[in-house]
Amino acid sequence: MGVTSFALGCFTVFVGLWAVGTFRTVERVVEVERVVEVERVVEKLVEPPPSPSYADLVVTLRNAPMVLDGDFGNYFVEETRKIPGVAQVSEGVVGLVHEMRSNGNVNDTPFMIQGWQPDNFWYGDLKVTAGRRLETKDRHKVLLGQKLAENLRKEVGDKVVFVADPEQPYEVVGICNSLDRSENYSAIVSLADGQALTGKRITGFSVRVAAGMADIDAVKQAIEALRDPRDTNARLEAFRPNRR
Repeated sequence: MGVTSFALGCFTVFVGLWAVGTFRTVERVVEVERVVEVERVVEKLVEPPPSPSYADLVVTLRNAPMVLDGDFGNYFVEETRKIPGVAQVSEGVVGLVHEMRSNGNVNDTPFMIQGWQPDNFWYGDLKVTAGRRLETKDRHKVLLGQKLAENLRKEVGDKVVFVADPEQPYEVVGICNSLDRSENYSAIVSLADGQALTGKRITGFSVRVAAGMADIDAVKQAIEALRDPRDTNARLEAFRPNRR
C-alpha cells in the first residue's frame, strides 16, 4: 500500500457497489480489464507481487463494508510510529476518481487514485520513465501510471482535471511503470491532495518492523489495541501480507 498495498476485498463489475462518495454515483459496468486492475490493487494487500519493497504488517479499518471504505484519523498512524519495534510506517488514501475532459464532458471510466507521502516506501516498486516522482512541496501535481497515461493521452507537462476539484488542474510531473500492473493504471498524488479528492482521511497503512524484531505479533496486538479519543468507535485490523 503504497496505498495499493492495503486495499482488500472482492469487487464486482459494478463499481457502484463501492460504498462512499463518488463510488455510489457510478451506475454503469466498467470495462472488464479496468475492473481486473482495480481488483489487483486489492489483492496486492494479501499477496503482493515480487517487489523490492515489502511490509511486515498491513493495517485497515476493522469491519468496514469494503476495505477501501476505510476512513480513520492520523492519530493511529502517529501512535503506531511510537510502538517499540516499529521502523517505518507508510500511510495512504485510496479512491476512485473521474477525469473532466477539456470539452467539459466527464470521462465515464473511473480510475484509481492514491494519496501518498513523499517518503512512502512503496515508491520502491516504481520506475519513473518520464519526468519525476512527487516531492514534499508538491500540491496539485500527479504521477501517472504508464497505462493510465496512455488511456488519458497525457504526457509530462499536461494537465488532468478531476471532477472532484474541477477548478484546480493537476500537472503531470511524471509517468511511471510498476512491478504491479495495478499501479500502471493508477494516479498518485500527495496525501493532502488525495484526501481532498476522495473526501477521506486515511484508508490504511503499511508497517515495517525493525531488523531483528522477531515478535511482529506483539506489534500487531499493540496496533489493534489503539483507540483514538476523538473517534472512539474506530477499530483497526493488522495482518501479515503473504510474501511471494
